[in-house]
Amino acid sequence: MSYAGRTTSTGMRSLTWSYSTDGIAFTNFQTVDHFDLFGGANYGLVTVDFSSVAAASGAAAFFVRGTFATLDGQSNPQAAGNTRFDNFQFQAIPEPSTYAAIVGALFLGLVLYRRRAR
Repeated sequence: MSYAGRTTSTGMRSLTWSYSTDGIAFTNFQTVDHFDLFGGANYGLVTVDFSSVAAASGAAAFFVRGTFATLDGQSNPQAAGNTRFDNFQFQAIPEPSTYAAIVGALFLGLVLYRRRAR
């Protein structure tokens, strides 16, 4: 998962990403501090790589949740502060069997093409 993120100095800085396969029980995965990453300036790219989550492999559904929290020295965000997100992208990584099926289909297509060419 990737997105563009930005947080002002008085906005919520810390965002904890969690995952679930049932949409009920979530497991904390990674905490991102937008202000530390970007210094409150322009948007920056944030990437959260869930590929190491064994529960995601073959799951019928995979849920992602972001939960805001504050960091030390920033326990009272102000109303004027903000945290912004843009351009969320979710990319699924095919399993090896998918690659094998694609290669097999391409090979079969090549064989059929060569037979017709004769």
